[in-house]
This record gives sequence, structure tokens and C-alpha cells, in this order.
Amino acid sequence: MSKVVCGINGFGRFGLHLLSYYLNSLEKSEFELKYINDDMLSIDHALGIIKNDPYVEIHKNFSVSSDGEFLVFNDSIKIKYTNDHSDNIEWLGSPDIFLECSGKYTDANNARSLKKGRTKKVLISATSMNADQMLVYGFNHLDYSPDSDVISYGSCTVNAYVQLTSRLDKLFGVSSSDVNVIHNVPEYQLHNGFIQTPGLEKVAMKRKGCTLSQVAPKLLECVTDENFNVNYTLIPYTGVSIIDYRYTLESPLDEEVWSILESECEIGDLKGLYAVQNSDTGPAAHQNSSYSSIIIKENSFIRGSNLYLQAYFDNENSVNRFFDLTNFISLRISGQA
Repeated sequence: MSKVVCGINGFGRFGLHLLSYYLNSLEKSEFELKYINDDMLSIDHALGIIKNDPYVEIHKNFSVSSDGEFLVFNDSIKIKYTNDHSDNIEWLGSPDIFLECSGKYTDANNARSLKKGRTKKVLISATSMNADQMLVYGFNHLDYSPDSDVISYGSCTVNAYVQLTSRLDKLFGVSSSDVNVIHNVPEYQLHNGFIQTPGLEKVAMKRKGCTLSQVAPKLLECVTDENFNVNYTLIPYTGVSIIDYRYTLESPLDEEVWSILESECEIGDLKGLYAVQNSDTGPAAHQNSSYSSIIIKENSFIRGSNLYLQAYFDNENSVNRFFDLTNFISLRISGQA
């Protein structure tokens, strides 16, 4: 049986990581990536990024070249590359699943315009509050509906928070929660001055809103606008990001919490999604991690009924959950799941 065909629109950080994860996961991929489009980058520019990116090192595992309008990996994997405006992509309507990774179609009404020809689904690699469904892999992806045309995977922070919180609520009962995110920025933003304010010098950091604050109360019964808060700060740094969780739990807490949490990550419902690491080896150790977040036990603690967890998460590589969701939907489309 031939595999479901996918095409990526947008070859920024997310698209680049998705390409890398796909190439390194060919044996378990239930779809074939046949198209990539970016409205800003020529094929030569894209090829240069693939060959030289210091974080996404595709070139270490694959020979990389171009052949006319194709990106070529190991001389056998060919992906058609186009440099078209999103409304006029040459291959629009050709893939079964359109992977919208440009950040320009977070409004589902606009994203729906990309569903043409044989394309059955548009998957958005960002929060879309009016998507037909928001499916967070490992939490509610089994609720997938064949009638949904436009699906959002959530976001890096949504995937880092929702599954963990849902499981903690089932195990201990969550009565309130806070999240503090120290988030990186792409390297090109540093070169462009990061964040500038008219009439002022460059800003060293910036507090922003985060879609997690809107999404979590919609997806989780234990989270409301009254018992949940997100602090989200961008800093001029390109490495792996930090996420700190605080939970007030209803069940009495003791040191057994750690063994339960470790077991959940190793063999339970959080397996493959989260990990617990005893000591802090620094953020660089978690570059390109496939986990939604890695909890550092050394920096986590219990205070009364509050559980404080410090974790690292490679927000750029949250594509692993996007890949997992695409894989699952591909199986559903092909009738194998």
C-alpha cells in the first residue's frame, strides 16, 4: 500500500526541524514527504541552510544536494522544492496532508483555502483557536474526527504542559497551576537586533503573551482562568528553553511522588513524551531532544501541597509531536488505524 503523501509550507525553524526528524525517522514514518515550499527562500538558500545549520545537522547523517527543482538526500530521497507564494504553490492540491508550517495560516478560515484537489487535511504547526480540532498527541489525538479539515497540533508550550498536567490531575488532583517559560529566539533575530523599541536601545528580554494560557483551560478540566497563570519571557539566546511548572495538588505529597513520576515517564502514560533526569547537565545536553520536556529532579522540589518542577524543552524540536500526529492521521486516512 502506498503511503500518504505530505507537503510542507514554510521552511523556517519548524520546517527545518521537521525535515530533519522525518529523514531520521523514515523507518517509522507512515507518510512520504514529497513537497516543500517557502515563499521567501530559494532552493539554493534552503540548501545552504540544510548544509550549514549548527543545530539541525542533517548534513552529518545524509549527503545533501539539489537536482533542478528537487532537494536530494543520499542520492535517493528526492523532495520537490518550490519558492511560491502560499496562494500559488505549484503543488497545491497534490498532497493528501498539507503541513502548514509558515505561521501565516493560524486562522482556520484562511488555512481551509489550502485544502484543494486531493488534499484531505491541513495540519497547522501552531495554535489555531478556531481549528476544527486541536489535537495534542498523547492527550487527545485519539479523538481525531475524519470530518475535521483543519487541525492544530497546539504549540511547543501546549505540548510541554497539557499531557503532564492531565496525568498529574488523574494521579493526585490538580487544584491550581502556574508555568514560567524562558524561551529562546531564532539566531536570525539576534542578527536583526532581537526586539527593538522605537527611540530606545535594543531590549534585552521581552515578556509576551502565550497561547497556552488560552488553550489549557479549553482542553483540561482541572485548569481554569482563575487557577492558572503563564509567564512567558523571550530572551536573546538561541539554545534550549526552560519551563518551570508549579502544581498545587490535592493528595498529600511525599518523596513517593518522584518514583511515581519516573515510572509514568518510563513505562506509563507519559512514556516517550517526558523524561526525568536526576542531575542538571545544562540545556545543551537536550538539543534536538524528542521529549516534550525533560524534568530535572535536582532542581525540583515539594513545598507543602505544591510540586515545583524545573524542566528543559527544545521548543524548536517540538516537531516530534507534530510528526507523531501526522503519522497517526496518516494511518487513519489510509485505513490502517
